[in-house]
Amino acid sequence: CFSAVPPADGSLSFAKSGDRFALTQEAWRPALVPFNGLGELLSGWRIYVYGTQGSQAETAAAQQAAERLAAVNGPVDIAFPVKADTALTGEDLARANLVLFGTPRTNAVLARTAKALPVAFGDGQLVLAGETFAAEDLLLLMIHPNPLQPDRYVGLVAPLGPTAYEGLSGIGWGMPDYVLLRPDGSAVREGLFNRNWLPRQRTEE
Repeated sequence: CFSAVPPADGSLSFAKSGDRFALTQEAWRPALVPFNGLGELLSGWRIYVYGTQGSQAETAAAQQAAERLAAVNGPVDIAFPVKADTALTGEDLARANLVLFGTPRTNAVLARTAKALPVAFGDGQLVLAGETFAAEDLLLLMIHPNPLQPDRYVGLVAPLGPTAYEGLSGIGWGMPDYVLLRPDGSAVREGLFNRNWLPRQRTEE
């Protein structure tokens, strides 16, 4: 229990020290933990953001893929916003999960966040969970806290080639935290993150 006059903003923060909690001056910050895989990204308000920094063909493919996923058909039809990477605002970052289409080379928002994500992009390849993938037709789907807004998620839809977006035919609600898809929708590799948002090792499973 704690008894005191609350500060002007009406909030108090506590930190654990040993087996007790003590008042701290450091403001509490929400920390997202892996839960429900990629379905968690799709459970809230989201904006689909396509990259415009690549070729015209790459931009067109990313925009088409974003518009395809933004249209949700069901008992209630919802059209989520689709924006170019250059049109995203600070308000968008604060209130929505982002689904980014492209790679750090083609999507300006992903370029700002890439170094804080557990995947490394190279020229026509990516490194994930200690493995290098260079097949031109693979598509990476991944969920992670947004480095620009840690209480929101960012999702990656990152193609390694011009036909990679065809792999979207294989997406579903029961997907793990990350998955690499072939154009036919089948998975090459998939996995979960630990509480530190790093790929789980077999000893952690």
